[in-house]
Amino acid sequence: MRITLLSLMVAFILLTVSPANAQTPTFKDGFGFQYLLIDYNTPIQSNQAAWKDHTNGFEISYARNINKFFNINIPLRGGFANLPREDGTFNKSEFFWGADALLEFQFYNEDNFVVPFIYAGMGGLSYEDKSTNIQIPTGGGLKFAYNPTHFFVFKMEYRNSLEARRDNLQYSVGFQALVGEAPPKEMPKVVVTPSDRDNDGVIDTDDTCPDVAGLAAFSGCPDTDEDGIADKDDACPEVKGTLAMNGCPDMDGDGITDKDDQCPEAAGPASNNGCPEVKDADGDGVPDDSDLCPNDAGIATLGGCPDKDGDGVMDKEDRCPNEPGLRAFNGCPDTDGDGVENGKDKCPNTVGTVANSGCPEIKKEEQKVLDLAMSAVQFETGSGRLKASSYEVLDKIINILNKYPAYNCSISGHTDSVGGAATNQALSEKRAKSCYDYITKRVSANRVSHTGYGETQPIADNKYKEGRKKNRRVEFNLYLK
Repeated sequence: MRITLLSLMVAFILLTVSPANAQTPTFKDGFGFQYLLIDYNTPIQSNQAAWKDHTNGFEISYARNINKFFNINIPLRGGFANLPREDGTFNKSEFFWGADALLEFQFYNEDNFVVPFIYAGMGGLSYEDKSTNIQIPTGGGLKFAYNPTHFFVFKMEYRNSLEARRDNLQYSVGFQALVGEAPPKEMPKVVVTPSDRDNDGVIDTDDTCPDVAGLAAFSGCPDTDEDGIADKDDACPEVKGTLAMNGCPDMDGDGITDKDDQCPEAAGPASNNGCPEVKDADGDGVPDDSDLCPNDAGIATLGGCPDKDGDGVMDKEDRCPNEPGLRAFNGCPDTDGDGVENGKDKCPNTVGTVANSGCPEIKKEEQKVLDLAMSAVQFETGSGRLKASSYEVLDKIINILNKYPAYNCSISGHTDSVGGAATNQALSEKRAKSCYDYITKRVSANRVSHTGYGETQPIADNKYKEGRKKNRRVEFNLYLK
C-alpha cells in the first residue's frame, strides 16, 4: 500500500511541474494530492507510544477560490485505520474512504514564499466493516510556493468524531497545483479630447474654464451670483457683491466685506473688526460695563469671565479650573459618578458610596469570609505551618482582595496563654507570616502586612478550653489605602 501511495505522489509531481499561476482571485481552481499519516490511538491514550500505531492513506482534493483569503476545499480520502475497540485492542488496518467539505482561510500575499492557512468543516467516513461516522475536521498548515501556481503543502488536523473512540489525528504532506488563465492585459485607452468639454459654446482652446460651463463674456467662465464678476475672480462667488470688494458684499458700507466684518450691519473701523468702538479692555466681545471679568478675556455666556476647562463654571468660581467638572462640586470632577468628587474620592475610577469615601463597601457575605477565617485558618500543632484545609478560605480572601483593589489587608496572629509569652509571641508571628506568604503569591506584597501579638489580645477567657480555642486565631482586616 505504501509503495502504491508513493507511486501516486511521484506521478502527481510529474503532472504538476508545468507552468500554470497559488489560489488567488485570478486562478480560481486548484487540485491537490496528499500523503496521509493517520493516528486513532493518541487522542485516546495521550502518550508518545500511541504514535507507533499510525497508518497510511492518501487524499485528492479540489479547491475553489472565493477571494484572496477564502477557499472552499473538497477532499476525497482513502487509507487504512487502526480502529480502537472498547476492550483497548484495535481493528488493524481497516480500509476506509470518505469526503469532506472545508472552508479554508489563507494568509495570502502574492509576494510571500510561505502561505499559512487554517480550515474547518464537516466530513464523513465509511469503514470496511460498513460502519460510518460524521467527523468535524479542524486544522492548519503551510503552503510553500516553488513557482507561482505550484505549492508543497504540509497540514495537521484533528478530526472530532460524533462517534465514540473515532477521534483521530491526521498529518499530511503533498502538493497543490492551480489552474486558470490570467486576464488579458488592458489596452491603453485612447482619450479623445472634445473641442468643447463643458458644452458652453466656447471651444477649449479659447475657454479659460474648459471644465465648467460659463459665459462667452467671461471667456467661458461662470458668474454664479450674476454680479458681473467671473467666479474665478470673485472672492464671494455665491453672494452678489461689488467690484470694489472683489465681488463680496458690504452691507454697512464701512469698507470691510461682510464675511470679514464682525458687525456687518453696523459700520465700524477696521481696527475694531468693523464694529462700532465699544470699551472692551480684555477684547472678549463683552463690553466692560457688563463684563464680570473686564480684565480677563472670557465667554459671553459666563458674563465675560474665562472658563479654561470648558465645564461651564467660570474660573473664579471653579475650585478645579484646569480640569472639567460639575457645577454641583464647584467645577471639580466626579469621574465615576458616585457623588464623591475626585479630590475626596479614594477610588475615583470605581463607583462607591459617600460614606466610604467613594470606594465600594465590602459586601456582607465577603465580610463573613473574613470573620470565618479566624477559626477556619488552621495550623499544625505548635507550628506556623498551614494545614491544607486552610487553603480554601485563604483563596477566598485572595479573591476578595483582587475584587477590591482600593483596600489593603493587615494580618494579625494571636495565641492563647498556654506556654511562655516569648514562645507565644514568636508562634503568632510565624502564623501571621505563613498567611502573608500564601496570600502574596497572588496579591501584591505592598498591599498586605502581618504582625504577631502573642497572648496579649485575648477575645475570651484563657481559663477555659473554649476560650483558649477562640484566642488561637489569625485575623484579617481590610482597610482603605
